[in-house]
Amino acid sequence: MDGLLIDLASPMDSENFDKEHFKLVENDIKHLFKTFTENKIENISPVHEVEFSCFLASMKKKEAKEKSSLKYINFNDSNIGTVHNIWKSSGTDPYSINMAAIKVKIATGIMILQYQRSRFSKNCISAICPLCNIEPEDMTHFILKCEKLSSIRNRFMQELKSLLVDCNKPPLLIQELFDDKENLLHLIIDCTSYHFLTYKEQVRIETLTRGLCYKLYHKRLLLMSE
Repeated sequence: MDGLLIDLASPMDSENFDKEHFKLVENDIKHLFKTFTENKIENISPVHEVEFSCFLASMKKKEAKEKSSLKYINFNDSNIGTVHNIWKSSGTDPYSINMAAIKVKIATGIMILQYQRSRFSKNCISAICPLCNIEPEDMTHFILKCEKLSSIRNRFMQELKSLLVDCNKPPLLIQELFDDKENLLHLIIDCTSYHFLTYKEQVRIETLTRGLCYKLYHKRLLLMSE
């Protein structure tokens, strides 16, 4: 299969995936392409084929935006078949690509947090964060709130603020981004949704937040293994 989600989610190693969750994600991706397989039209004219392809692309975007696990991905400015900024900005350096792969897992909901484990087990498993034992471990908690990860998070957040200041963004805008958790998650996961950022600024932010996600991920692994 090819398309927006595949361009975003590969190349990604499949080791240590929760098999049940991977199957659910795989089914979601298959569903996004169901429209194409059920509506294939033979002997269609080139003009109508382009129109039909555009229609299918629109449908794929619409369905993708309805997935809660993809809520922080900017689909409005994405084109089918293009490389997402998470991969595009990582270049060819193996270390950067590895960090991008980790971020993609987080951005697409493929990384299994305790909230997902609880949901898939029909609440037989607790959703409470295994690191801090304070509240359910969802993406917001993992990236922005878990106190056990604060030493890593605080350093990167300060760097992110400084970057925006260096880019001459208004103080009130920066405050609004950091005071609202939804705004901040959009900035961290996929900053391309903010059109006040230039492409070069988006690359700088993506490079920084890629490092943040990578460090949080490995710190969590380390704490979980203790």
